[in-house]
Amino acid sequence: MNTISAYRQQSPNCNILFNSLLNIHFTKISKAVSFADDLILAIRNETVRAAENVLNIEMSKITVWSGNNKINFIEDKSRVMIISGRKKRKTKKSKYI
Repeated sequence: MNTISAYRQQSPNCNILFNSLLNIHFTKISKAVSFADDLILAIRNETVRAAENVLNIEMSKITVWSGNNKINFIEDKSRVMIISGRKKRKTKKSKYI
């Protein structure tokens, strides 16, 4: 399983509206968590590419929400972190004749 976490810091004066952001209908594999004026969006999927696709969909929902609520995110403070499980190595089988 691979997890992608996107972190966005909000503008300092939007704590009241922040609750409506958490009420957005995210997919079942997405989890939105907030602390103060920070938001973490965690997505878990089988592959990194699949998680990235879901992240793009979820980020578009957040972008629409921010436009509707006239809130700007600080792009320089936004971060994305990919957390991936340990990859299994293929072992070579020796052949004896």
